Amino acid sequence: MKFFTRQIRNLLILLIFTVSVSACGDTSKSEAKPNAPLVKWSEDITLEQIVTQSQDNFKKWYTTVGKDNYSSQSLEVFVQPGIDAELQDKLFAPLQDEISTLGNFGPKKYTIFVSKNKKWIIDKARELKGNYKNQNNPCGVEDPSNNLEGCAEGNVIYLLIHDEQNIKGDPHPLAVVAHEYFHLVQDSLLISNPNTRDDKSVPAWLIEGSADWIGLTFYHNHYGINYVDARSAYSQLGVPTAVSNKLSDYLINDKNFLYPYTIGRSAVELIVAFSGMEGLLNIFKLTGETGNFAAAFETSTGISLTSFYDYFEKVRSKIGISEVFKHVVCGENIAIDQVGGNCANTSNSNPKNNQNHIPTTRLEDASEGQSCSGHTGVITTTAAGEKLLCKVESDGNTHWIKAP
Repeated sequence: MKFFTRQIRNLLILLIFTVSVSACGDTSKSEAKPNAPLVKWSEDITLEQIVTQSQDNFKKWYTTVGKDNYSSQSLEVFVQPGIDAELQDKLFAPLQDEISTLGNFGPKKYTIFVSKNKKWIIDKARELKGNYKNQNNPCGVEDPSNNLEGCAEGNVIYLLIHDEQNIKGDPHPLAVVAHEYFHLVQDSLLISNPNTRDDKSVPAWLIEGSADWIGLTFYHNHYGINYVDARSAYSQLGVPTAVSNKLSDYLINDKNFLYPYTIGRSAVELIVAFSGMEGLLNIFKLTGETGNFAAAFETSTGISLTSFYDYFEKVRSKIGISEVFKHVVCGENIAIDQVGGNCANTSNSNPKNNQNHIPTTRLEDASEGQSCSGHTGVITTTAAGEKLLCKVESDGNTHWIKAP
C-alpha cells in the first residue's frame, strides 16, 4: 500500500501542470543590495554582495525559464505510517518549486522513501519487488545523531527521520529533500559519462556544494525566510574539516576525511553570483557531453578551474571562510605547520593518495624562483625552514614557489 499525505498528493498533481512563478516566494524579503556593482571575478567583493547576487541570479533564472522548464514525470512516494503529517508537508513543499524549474533536467521516473529506520525501507522495497539502488543498505551506516539523513541513489531518494520534533523549523534538515533531488539532476546531466560522478572527475565540493546551495535556496525562497540566517544555521555544523583546507583539497566525498559541503556551498555562491544558474547547470551538462570537467567549467564560468581555485583562496576570508590550516599531503590531512618529511613516512596505502598526492623532500639549497627540474610536484624545506613547491609554469619550465 502507498502512503500519501495531502502535500504529496498535491505534488503529484503539480507534476502535470506548470507551477506558477509565485511559488518562488516573496522576493520583497530579499536582503538589501550593496551599492557597488560586482565586477566578474573581481577580488573586491563582500559576502553580502556574493550572497545577494547569487540569490538574485537564481530568481532571475526562475522567472525567465522556470515556467517552460517543466514536464510531467512519474513519481512514487512511500511514507512509513506514523510520521508527522505537518513535517511531511514542510519536507516536500520546496520540492514542488524545484521540480517546476529543474524537472526537465532530472530523471523522468524516480521514487522517494520516507521512514524512521532503514528496516522499514528494506522491507517496503522487497514488498514492492522493485529494483531500487542500494535498497538493502539505504544511506549506508545509519547515524541516529542526525535528526534527518538523506541520500540519492540512482533514481531513488531515501529519507531517514530520527527526531521529528527537532527537525521542524530547522532549515538544515528541511532542505534535505531539495538537496537530494538535485543529486538526481546531476546524475541525469552526467549520465552520458558515468565516470564524471562523485569520486571521479567532478570534485566533491561541487557535487555536494551545489546540492547544499540548491536545497537551501529553494527552502529560503519557498518559505520567505532570510537566506543569510538560514545559511548561518547550515554552516554551524561544527565539523572540524568543513573549511580547514584549500578548496582544491575537497575532491572526494569522505566526511570522515574532508567535509565538502560548507566550503563547496560558498564556492557555488561565487559561481552563481558571477555566472548565473545557467553557468552552474552548464558545468554538469557540458561535463556529461564531453567528459572533460575542467573544460566544461571554464566554458560555463569564463574562468579556468586552476584560476578559480587560486581566486577562491584569495577571497575566502572575504566570504566568511577561515584561513587554511590543513593540507592534504601524501593522502593524509596534515596541519600546515607539520607539512614536511617524505611520503615513505606516511600511510601510502591510503586510497586518497591518488586524489592529492604531493610528495615532500628536503633540499636545503633550494630557493624561490630557482629551476627545479626533476622535482615537479615536490614540496621541500630549505635550510632557512621555508617550504617551497616545484611548480610547472605556463611556459613548461619548472620553478620553486612558496608552498601553499
